[in-house]
Amino acid sequence: MPNENGTFTPEEVEELKLQLGEELKARDQKIAELGTQLLTLTELQTERDQLKTALENHATEVESLKTNLQAAVGKYQGLLLASNPQIPHELIQGASIDELNASVENARALVSKIREQVAKEAETARVPPGAPPRTGVEVEALSPTEKIKYGLRR
Repeated sequence: MPNENGTFTPEEVEELKLQLGEELKARDQKIAELGTQLLTLTELQTERDQLKTALENHATEVESLKTNLQAAVGKYQGLLLASNPQIPHELIQGASIDELNASVENARALVSKIREQVAKEAETARVPPGAPPRTGVEVEALSPTEKIKYGLRR
């Protein structure tokens, strides 16, 4: 502390110099820590920017793959329709190859079941080909007048 004249004693000056030196060291350490933190922050920001760019690239790639997949599924559906003409087109539906395969299997089973039912119905309603065999007239069922007419025609 300054004396009555407003001056410091040489011991006080030395003590203040030491104190000032320690404070400068602490300040320099704090500056070094802040510099390290700033460097780390800059590195993290750079890494974040790189990750963000990579994420955008992956998102673009994913969209491209989705588009290609949809095109491939559409072409596969066209091939399934062409190779299965007995199956109605409305029955072959799906957004993926697995869904298309499942719908084709279900449609084949349905077509097979319908064919079996139609074959059974056709068999039960079968009419023998040609006219029925001719049989003679049952004379007993005719009236006396009809019997005379039948006899004269023979």
